[in-house]
Amino acid sequence: MQDEDHDDGLGGRSRDRREFAQDNQRWANKMVALEPAVLARLPLLEVITDEVTLARTLKDGRARNRSLRRIDMLVSGLTPEEVARVDAFLETPPLDADEPRVEAWFGPLLRGGDEEVGTLLQEFPHADLQQLRQILRNARKPTLAHRARQQLREFLLSL
Repeated sequence: MQDEDHDDGLGGRSRDRREFAQDNQRWANKMVALEPAVLARLPLLEVITDEVTLARTLKDGRARNRSLRRIDMLVSGLTPEEVARVDAFLETPPLDADEPRVEAWFGPLLRGGDEEVGTLLQEFPHADLQQLRQILRNARKPTLAHRARQQLREFLLSL
């Protein structure tokens, strides 16, 4: 007899549970990938920032996954307004204020098209056009957007 009150709908298969957990790690992976200085700009409870710091140091798969699940659980316990702020922040995290060049080019390149790329190449003729176009193409794909934004930041810092 199946207990409907405790059925999670995953059928008990470990692969299904693993996929379910990975799909629900909505915030944790993005927070851990952020630089500590950038994450510090996000107003979070201290317990969440402590857990993110811990997750960065863990190398063991089980302990790290447990920590990532805890981060998501803590964030999901915030008010809807706070969760919306976290989502907006993680969608486009602020860049370092120390690098005005990165700040000036980052948004226009992501939003714009060939005009911005052309303007950038006029100012920095030694920039690798093929690499820049590939990064911008990846930034438009939902599955690659986060990594592409990091690559764009690194590309702009290298100019």
